[in-house]
Amino acid sequence: MTFDVVDFSLCSPNLLLKFIDFLQDKCKLGHGGSLGYIDVISEMIVFRKLHGVPEAVPRKFSATELYHKRAQKTVAKMMRLQWMQDFDIETLEARGHWATMEELLEVVKFHLPCTKIP
Repeated sequence: MTFDVVDFSLCSPNLLLKFIDFLQDKCKLGHGGSLGYIDVISEMIVFRKLHGVPEAVPRKFSATELYHKRAQKTVAKMMRLQWMQDFDIETLEARGHWATMEELLEVVKFHLPCTKIP
């Protein structure tokens, strides 16, 4: 069995970035799902390294791994930004999914004595 096509795909940062864009744009996959695929691609690179690859391939994997790390950080930042927007108190309150600011302040006042360090 030959892994030439797999190695070619894993060595291409362009294919990696296009795949992530495809997942998010066409498949409407969220950031968490995209991170899962990015992790799987990373594991596949490690698998290929452990099971022997042609001489020039490890150098090409290094470039892909650099893009992989950048893509992973970018998608993770996008996910955190989305969460900050989705779970913002004002957003949740406007949707009726959260207590009002006055109700939150009452809860904080109630729990404040418990958080003091003796």
